[in-house]
Amino acid sequence: MTDDGTSLEDMLAALDPARRAAIEAEADRLHAEYLKQQALRKAKKRAKTPSVRQGQGSGSPLNHSA
Repeated sequence: MTDDGTSLEDMLAALDPARRAAIEAEADRLHAEYLKQQALRKAKKRAKTPSVRQGQGSGSPLNHSA
């Protein structure tokens, strides 16, 4: 609700149908972008986590004494 008691649904209902469609399309685009960024952050976090299966769990081979 806004300060004057108007709900979002009321505001959207009062809009021209073409304007409302444009606003809803932009909202959908922004939501898809948000989900994409969230997935990228999650993938980046997983990529930074060392994995024992990949042989990264025992340290770098450069640290071993000869």
